[in-house]
Amino acid sequence: MGIELIALLVILGVIVGLLAGLLGIGGGLLVVPALLWLLPKAGIATDIVMHLALATSLASIIATSASSALNHLKLGNVDLFVVKWLLPGVLLGGFLGSGVAEWIPSHYLPKVFGVIVLLLAIQMVISIQARSNHPMPKAWVTTLSGTVIGIISTLAGIGGGSLTVPFLNRHGIEMRKA
Repeated sequence: MGIELIALLVILGVIVGLLAGLLGIGGGLLVVPALLWLLPKAGIATDIVMHLALATSLASIIATSASSALNHLKLGNVDLFVVKWLLPGVLLGGFLGSGVAEWIPSHYLPKVFGVIVLLLAIQMVISIQARSNHPMPKAWVTTLSGTVIGIISTLAGIGGGSLTVPFLNRHGIEMRKA
């Protein structure tokens, strides 16, 4: 790995961090496409680039999410009751999603990523326009929702906040806690 590639990766990290912090978007939405462009320049075979980009994005999310979650926990912004029911599903969904990603042929993964990003954009536009306040669903529905969120997030290489926040907000959890 040359110094130029290392510099590009550091710059990518800074840009993703700034945009994620300013706009509240997941870094994976930026990291995956950038890695799809950068990794072949590092000599990574094209048939594994998408899998490597998704996995690398998800691995970097572990550190950033843990740091952010701890800070929000200290500030009292975490609804632990909701976490108790959502987290098992998200973990299961992440595990299942990685299996699905292995099963999907490499040349289809960028298309899957693109469809998920497009649907996320549509969801964001709809959620801006429609404000509803439904009660939180039953525990098993919340866990099942977490599983779906985990699968989709894993297939897109994102942390899941772009799906979890609207889900929680729709069900009456204030934005700061969502």
